[in-house]
Amino acid sequence: MKPFKKSLFVLTIVTALVMTTACQKKSAESVSPKESPTEASSVAPSGGPSTDTGAEASPSPSPKEEKKLSFEGERDRTKVTRAENAGLTITNQQADSFDFKISSSYHANSGTLEGTAKLLSDKVGEYVIAPSDSNEGATVRFLLQEDQSIELVTEGDSHSLGLGADVTLAGTYVTGDPVFIGGPSKEEVLGSKEQEARMLSLLGESVYNEMGFVIDMGKTYVDGQQNFCGYMSDTGAEIMLRTQGEFIYFLDLGITGNGYTFYTNDPAYRQAIPESMSMELQDQPIEYVFKETL
Repeated sequence: MKPFKKSLFVLTIVTALVMTTACQKKSAESVSPKESPTEASSVAPSGGPSTDTGAEASPSPSPKEEKKLSFEGERDRTKVTRAENAGLTITNQQADSFDFKISSSYHANSGTLEGTAKLLSDKVGEYVIAPSDSNEGATVRFLLQEDQSIELVTEGDSHSLGLGADVTLAGTYVTGDPVFIGGPSKEEVLGSKEQEARMLSLLGESVYNEMGFVIDMGKTYVDGQQNFCGYMSDTGAEIMLRTQGEFIYFLDLGITGNGYTFYTNDPAYRQAIPESMSMELQDQPIEYVFKETL
């Protein structure tokens, strides 16, 4: 072969090899393009969670805290008459016990029981009075409710509790204002703050307080001509009250222990008593008190 033809043949082979290599490189780039940093960060690994942090995950809600029940606190007996009011105070609650004090009344009688009760569970407490030569023993149970009220249950000999005559402990004790049944309150009887002020001015503080005691703690009866009639069952002391506008007619039948007294701010009754009240006197001597009130 001539030198010229040989050189041309070698050049042709080299050129073919170069072109083949270039084509292969271009083909590889078209099949697997290089991922950009942004694209790579958004692609999840096979079988794993996405690593995309573009949307912030919302925090999971915390579990709702339940209000913890507790025997401790002050409570009043509810759904009784004002003559049967009672209060319960519990302190020093421990894992197995708590201290308590109960003060109860029935009209003029009253009594108090205090001690340390044993916790039988989170909602049940128990106080036991052992039998003795003078009594048969008794049990007081404290049943804590979901609304924090306590149901008090007594079993056994009531005399073992050491309370006054007809005084009881059983009932429902609430943390809020108790609901009284039966007779009206002093505020309901008098009707307004202005009338309360007139009554206090007319009667004086001592008699005014005695009147309130009869209204709250005594027994009531109906008299169609009076605003209120009530008496104390233990002493027989009685009051009668009638109002007409700003005028007050109040008959004290022994609540202060000083005989019968009639109070009024009506000038027409300085030395007289309304006929509807006179039948209660039964010829008893009476003292008249007149006083102008605002």
